[in-house]
Amino acid sequence: MDAVTFINVLDHLRDPFAALQEAQRILRPGGLLYIRVPNGALHTRLMAPLSVMGFGNLPIVHLYGLSRAAFRFHLPRLGFTVPTVRPAPPSQGDAYEAGHTSVQAMVRRFLKTADQVVYAILANFGLDRWAVGLSIEVLAKKEEKPGGPSWKT
Repeated sequence: MDAVTFINVLDHLRDPFAALQEAQRILRPGGLLYIRVPNGALHTRLMAPLSVMGFGNLPIVHLYGLSRAAFRFHLPRLGFTVPTVRPAPPSQGDAYEAGHTSVQAMVRRFLKTADQVVYAILANFGLDRWAVGLSIEVLAKKEEKPGGPSWKT
């Protein structure tokens, strides 16, 4: 394979590392790996304030909260180059807007707009390496040298 993508998948799997190992196995040397997941580090910090505002019960189950540091640590050990990790562009819609009170809807729209503004500012000033957005995207390449990953489970 030339490329493997995991878009909002890894954080829902019981064993995301097995999926990454399989991606490494099927990719050709130099093949690309693209990942998009919620920014686990940021979501953890936002959990308490969002609960106070009534947003703590979103119906999504994330088994893992993955972060920039996790990818930069684990992917090289699985046989990938040190990955590029940056904020993912904000999604345009809001899957949770229906059914919220008018105050909740206003807060959600405000947060959505703030996410878009922060992303634009970080991207314009080249600060996207900080990976502080609500979601992060990762781009890595399967190492081209023989020998495979240095870490096996």
